[in-house]
Amino acid sequence: MVRSNEDKVEMIMLYGEARRNWHETVRLFKAAYPDRPVDRAYVRQLVSKFRTTFSVKDAPRSGQPCVTTEEAQVAVLASVAVNPHGNPHALVRSTALEVGISKNSVHTVLKKHKFHPYKIQLHQEINDDDPDRRVQFCE
Repeated sequence: MVRSNEDKVEMIMLYGEARRNWHETVRLFKAAYPDRPVDRAYVRQLVSKFRTTFSVKDAPRSGQPCVTTEEAQVAVLASVAVNPHGNPHALVRSTALEVGISKNSVHTVLKKHKFHPYKIQLHQEINDDDPDRRVQFCE
């Protein structure tokens, strides 16, 4: 659950009022906000972070930024809408080149919007006299 900075500050204040007791802090927070449960481990981690950084804000995330932004998703879906009956594997590759993102990102966008590759399968046609032939075969 993502907590607001106000909730985090409130927990730090309650920690001070509870004389640095995590159990008491959890009890006080649950009494004040019964709809927002919290556990002792979260309060302990929050207090530890506050002691080292003097802040309750989360650290910036490391790693490569996500490239499946709204603009990229719209571009992928528009490209698929133009050529919906192509080879699904070639469609992913050509869309990735066209939009300028990786094949995996295109696949992620298509999966998120519930696009699935399919093959057209032709089945035998059922005629009017088929039930009669079945009965004849069984006799």
